Amino acid sequence: MPSGSAGAGGGQGGGAGSGQGGGGGQGGSVTQLLSGAYLVNGVKATIDGGTWTSTKADQNVFLVVNGGSLTLTNATIVKSGDSSNEDACNFYGLNSAVLVVGKGSTATMTGCTVKTAAEGSNAVFAASSGKVTIDGITISTTKGSSRGLDGTYSGQITASDVDITTKGQHCACLATDRGAAVITVTGDSTLSSAGNGSPLVYSTGDISVTGATGTATGAGTMVIEGKNQIAITDCTFTSTASTGMMIYQSFSGDAADSDATASKSSMTIKNSTVTANGTEPMIYVTNTNCQVNVSSSRLVHKSSTALLSLAKDQWGTSGSNGGHAAVTFSGCTLTGAMSADSISKATVALKNGTKVTGSKVSGSVTVTKDSTSSLAA
Repeated sequence: MPSGSAGAGGGQGGGAGSGQGGGGGQGGSVTQLLSGAYLVNGVKATIDGGTWTSTKADQNVFLVVNGGSLTLTNATIVKSGDSSNEDACNFYGLNSAVLVVGKGSTATMTGCTVKTAAEGSNAVFAASSGKVTIDGITISTTKGSSRGLDGTYSGQITASDVDITTKGQHCACLATDRGAAVITVTGDSTLSSAGNGSPLVYSTGDISVTGATGTATGAGTMVIEGKNQIAITDCTFTSTASTGMMIYQSFSGDAADSDATASKSSMTIKNSTVTANGTEPMIYVTNTNCQVNVSSSRLVHKSSTALLSLAKDQWGTSGSNGGHAAVTFSGCTLTGAMSADSISKATVALKNGTKVTGSKVSGSVTVTKDSTSSLAA
């Protein structure tokens, strides 16, 4: 496909041209399919204000490639037109509102509003080592496979003070998929997801969140897939429908890596409150090996549901698809049972005044506690 160029006269405010561009990095011919209503191809573009739209299927509103640099301030970005290629929108950012692709490609967004109303239309996407910096933006997506912030293949998104609302299925507010992308969110942020299978945070990479408040009504609060990480600090997350958090291995994408079963996922929760109002366990682990560290935090759930459950499920090879976890609770007051099925195993360490009540321990769950901590059935 021919590459476009950025220049004056490309729409309201100038600074971005229209056309197609193939970003570098993973994806091969897929990246050649990318196109943007406003293309920033190897140049700098600065836009202040205005409304920027795309209604075409499989087209990004803004596409930044080949070391391009886009600065958006107080702009409104609106995307409609469904994607026709599910894998391309999920893994490479096809049809996203803002897509930054390739090493050296960057976007900075301040005070912007991003709206998508299309299948497979993520709001902001960083792929193949592209980088996005965000401050004080509002995001809303209404259809399926349309996440708020999404990254793949070493893409990086650094955001502060974001307000993200998603309504469709498979629409985490914050998501990473193939290729160990990194998303970091700080400041006074609000996350809200309503669709089936749409947690607040879904990591097949590395996601850290500080200071956010979030509610998920169609899924658990957080999910880790494969040998990846989530870390939250000073957050308040609530699920009204499902588990508090799930850690699993699907053996697709990153989870298919040959060393995935030997490596450990990592969930870290500090100074936070996680509430699960559904009927599933607070922490559920299946078909993976993980570490869970919870410190100075509250895990709130129904008294009839488990604190920790490890079990086989639909993923993996029957007979070897249990959950394995090393769990540390430090400075916490908790309640609920801890269990492992016949092919699962957990070690649980209670430290620094942790108190666990109403806890029936069953299966291969080994609990140790220091002199300041207690465990009571």
